[in-house]
Amino acid sequence: MKSSIYIREYYATKEPRNNKSKKNIILFHDIGGGHYTFENLIPLMNDEGINVVTFDYLGHGLSSGTRGHFESIEQIKGFLTELHTSSQIAQSEEVYTLSINQGALVALYYATLFENVAGNIFINPRLRVELDKKFSTDLFKSIPLPISKLQLNLRKQSSDLTANGFITKKSLITLNKLLKKVQLDIYFMKCRNLIFSSDRNSIIFETLMSEFHDEVEVPEMNSIKMIKKQDIIFKETYNWLYEN
Repeated sequence: MKSSIYIREYYATKEPRNNKSKKNIILFHDIGGGHYTFENLIPLMNDEGINVVTFDYLGHGLSSGTRGHFESIEQIKGFLTELHTSSQIAQSEEVYTLSINQGALVALYYATLFENVAGNIFINPRLRVELDKKFSTDLFKSIPLPISKLQLNLRKQSSDLTANGFITKKSLITLNKLLKKVQLDIYFMKCRNLIFSSDRNSIIFETLMSEFHDEVEVPEMNSIKMIKKQDIIFKETYNWLYEN
């Protein structure tokens, strides 16, 4: 299918471990970034039996269109629909999303549009859209999340909703409540720039593979009862929460 957006598919070069079926993942880079964000990570995932889709947002990188942020919900919905219909991997029976920074908000919206999304992995998630508060609000309203005191309290906590340095236990629980409304498994990854230098020993790659291989160690939650066992929080972040 001819597309106005840049889409590239990278197919697994090896079979997954233990005769498991191949995984499929869509990579959502930061708004204003590009598909090259994940260049080091892609071949590692292909070697582990994972099929990968990358793309560029409208007007960025190799995609056509006017450079800038999305102007409306309909525009982003059309963009994501084109992404879905133009990629065989995206249309697989089961796919995951891996997103960084503001790409987390777009990935979350994508997950509400297509039922084959099995889970989202957020790296340094920033659930907002810069420079356009109205659009950010409209996008939130399009996702089945409660626009309520929970969200307002979370915004007061920090405008950069990360899980890697200045998020408190209370706001982490609140963020988890919000994201769970889409009935998906949510994974927090403690890293900001490491993705650009990913290698086979990187914490990003090891955690991603642990999830797909069912070998992940989840710390005991103790008093954080709102966060379920399938939610991965890096131990550094977990320890930081109790130290602060």
